[in-house]
Amino acid sequence: SKSEGNNGVKPDDRVHLEIIIYHDDGSEDINSACSSSFRFFSKRASIEQLVSTFQDKCAHNVEILVPQPSETSSLGCVYLQITPPNLTVNDAMKRGLLEDFGRIIVRLSSE
Repeated sequence: SKSEGNNGVKPDDRVHLEIIIYHDDGSEDINSACSSSFRFFSKRASIEQLVSTFQDKCAHNVEILVPQPSETSSLGCVYLQITPPNLTVNDAMKRGLLEDFGRIIVRLSSE
């Protein structure tokens, strides 16, 4: 597997996600503001713990956004922020917000 994560997490406790990091600096050049990687996390980790892995000195605000199907969106989906922060990855999966090998957007902003 080419995904990165804590190797101490047992394989059957892992959730693999494609992470799209979006540095929202107000620029209109979205391509240079995005990067993608594959990572795995423990199902028992909280959304807050997930967020903390992406915080750096530049970003004050971190949002985890997930695609949800929408019949009214021209894209066929809308992106919703996962809340509350103490929700576990496993609970987010049970609610249909996350899925193994799914995609999330991590929006970093300095505001």
